[in-house]
Amino acid sequence: MCTALCPAAILLTASRGVFIGMAVFTLIVVAGSRQKGKAVVALAFVLLVGAMVAPPQVWQRLGGLTKATSTRNLKEVDAEGSAAERFEIWQTAFRIIGDHPVAGTGGGTYSFMNGQYSSFLGRRDTHSTYLNILAEAGFIGFGFYFAPVFSLMVLYRKTSRLPRLSTTTRATLRILMAGLVGFLIAAIWGTYTSFSFFFLYLAVMSAAAAVAARESTASSAPPAPPSPTRDDNLHAQVVQRLRA
Repeated sequence: MCTALCPAAILLTASRGVFIGMAVFTLIVVAGSRQKGKAVVALAFVLLVGAMVAPPQVWQRLGGLTKATSTRNLKEVDAEGSAAERFEIWQTAFRIIGDHPVAGTGGGTYSFMNGQYSSFLGRRDTHSTYLNILAEAGFIGFGFYFAPVFSLMVLYRKTSRLPRLSTTTRATLRILMAGLVGFLIAAIWGTYTSFSFFFLYLAVMSAAAAVAARESTASSAPPAPPSPTRDDNLHAQVVQRLRA
């Protein structure tokens, strides 16, 4: 039920960035599944539920992505002009980053700086996690923020290649990695710098990798010698008395 409700909730938000992230997540999961037939059927079910729940305005908004082929067509992407405005904000963000590349302008200052650099836009959010971090924390902060993410992705690549992992464990690792990739793609169009769920998700991924490594090690370890039974102890006592 949750598998169907989560995509439906995403569709109701009409967030195009999150929709693209969800689409990438789905493709990774389906492509890596050993039972692609069941995965495709489940995907079709989820899409059917989403089509039934989402209002027509959602599909109209998502359909505007087909017109985002050039910066000259951004005004045609949506009626409210959010895509064109976001492009202007990103242009402003690049200017701020260019002026403060090392340490940025300081945490929580982007909205103010956007108004200072582009008075016609006023105070606006970056609508991009990456640009927000680069503008407020510079390349130093950007490195500190994403170093754990990069390290975790490298760890997952190594862990998924460990021998003697169960099918369930490998599927869990693949799904968790797909979720991270989908989130990072959605972060291109959304500001999630203070999204606590992201850090909790990284902790869950780290724990899953540790469990998988322990599973692989336990499977490759030689079996422990059987513990002596009660009959074995009695037999040993008899042998000792006879020898005495």
